[in-house]
This record gives sequence, C-alpha cells and structure tokens, in this order.
Amino acid sequence: MGSKAQRLNQHVAKIMRKIKKFERKGWKTGGLKKELSYCMGETPRPAFKTGATVDPRKNKGLRFRESSNKKDDKENNK
Repeated sequence: MGSKAQRLNQHVAKIMRKIKKFERKGWKTGGLKKELSYCMGETPRPAFKTGATVDPRKNKGLRFRESSNKKDDKENNK
C-alpha cells in the first residue's frame, strides 16, 4: 500500500496535475489550491464541530444537566 508519506506525495502530485489541467481549460482552481495548501502544511485545516456538540438529538444529556442545575438553584435561593 505504501507509507503515509508516499500516499501524501501521490495525493499532492495528483492535485498539482489537476490544477494544471483546470488552468489550461480555464476552469476555477480555488478549491484545488486550497487543498494543496492544506496538504503542503502552509495553512491548517479549519476545525469544525461534529457529533453530540452539534446534533440536537444527541444533546439530550446536556439539557438534562442544565435543567437539574436550575432545580438546584431554585432550592438554594429559598
């Protein structure tokens, strides 16, 4: 299968070939250049939230904790 470095080099080479091809045809290359900069390490990939932090169906436990905290606040304020 090849090492991780070899696979990355192949990916970079394919992207560079694609950029040249797209430029010859006059197509947009912004996305390809962005991916190339990620692969070369020039810019970090943006972080994004996934899983339970985003999905409201999986957020049920967090809402339960918040409601239990409200009950504790009500009891403390008496």
